[in-house]
Amino acid sequence: MLPPTVPEEALCPDCQYIRPDYEGLDDILAQRGLDRMTVGMVLCRCQVRQEQQSREERISEVRRSGFANLPHSWNSYEFRTFDNYKGVAADKASDFCSSIGAHTLVVLGPVGTGKSHLLEAIGRRCLSLPRLSVKYIVASELIRHIWEAINNREACGSLSECHDCDVLLLDDLGAEYAADPVRDKLTNLVDQRYSYGKRMAVATNLSRAEMAERLGDRIASRLFDVATGHVTQVVLRGQDHRA
Repeated sequence: MLPPTVPEEALCPDCQYIRPDYEGLDDILAQRGLDRMTVGMVLCRCQVRQEQQSREERISEVRRSGFANLPHSWNSYEFRTFDNYKGVAADKASDFCSSIGAHTLVVLGPVGTGKSHLLEAIGRRCLSLPRLSVKYIVASELIRHIWEAINNREACGSLSECHDCDVLLLDDLGAEYAADPVRDKLTNLVDQRYSYGKRMAVATNLSRAEMAERLGDRIASRLFDVATGHVTQVVLRGQDHRA
């Protein structure tokens, strides 16, 4: 540390080392026959650490957004652009984002009524919250990845991400049949998240009977378990907006 004749305002209030951005610092050092190079150890590095932390946080946010895999890179798919923004569906979805109520949200409705839009809005809202990992995936894509892993006799990375993330957004579940090996893994995924209270939002066109026929009774019983309070369901109605 330099002698106490250094002006108090030149010292960092956190570490008491000299602020490198202090106006007149070079003159103060020159009076002692010193320069910034020779006194590097007594210069405050709080700003450097803060800038480094800020860079690391920005990198982390980019990685978090990439991991989320939301289908649109722009922000038009949000709650404010959802047709039923002021309706019950948006309210329940917003509660889900805030961990209010059930940890499993099932969005039901025919094609084109905004189920995927609502899931993406949920994803963007959750990404705005600190440190939450979000994963969006279409069920058919997940099924394909599981099959590839089974055929290659290796672990399925996408499935592991779906198990491990804080918030899972599973879109268009039941749009295609799944053979027994894949069905077992899907059942385990849904059952694990349901049982451990890990947040999961699922969009589907199917009724409970159709879900049971395509993916089995276990998945259907979990996703339609509204009586116990473990699952919240919202039903979207209206014409196909994509028609």
